[in-house]
Amino acid sequence: MQPRSLKFIRSLGLRFWLLLPVLSGLAWMVSGWATDWILTRSSVSDKAFILESASDSPVILVRSVEVVIQEQFSIVTVFTRNQPLSRLEFRFPYTERDQLEKAIAQVLGLSRSQVNQVTRYNRLK
Repeated sequence: MQPRSLKFIRSLGLRFWLLLPVLSGLAWMVSGWATDWILTRSSVSDKAFILESASDSPVILVRSVEVVIQEQFSIVTVFTRNQPLSRLEFRFPYTERDQLEKAIAQVLGLSRSQVNQVTRYNRLK
């Protein structure tokens, strides 16, 4: 006498058992693609702010600001949408977020809320 669960498994037939690895392989490929897409897409904001500048200098569009905080100072990289000047780099003697935002806003001529919207922070140990 066979157990009831074994009869149920045999009643499923060969098609079910052959389809199971195909479905699991498909799920594995789709999840790999989705993970790769999520991890590699840019987290930079699409918002851009126009810097107020003197009439003799070109207008600068700020796309994002990346801050790397080290032990005694911070390196600030400003990415712009301008072709010849696509990247600006500054060093500030601050490691606190509030001080950094204030200094960045002062240098770029933006408000602190605008700086906060486009800034990413990384802390190095």
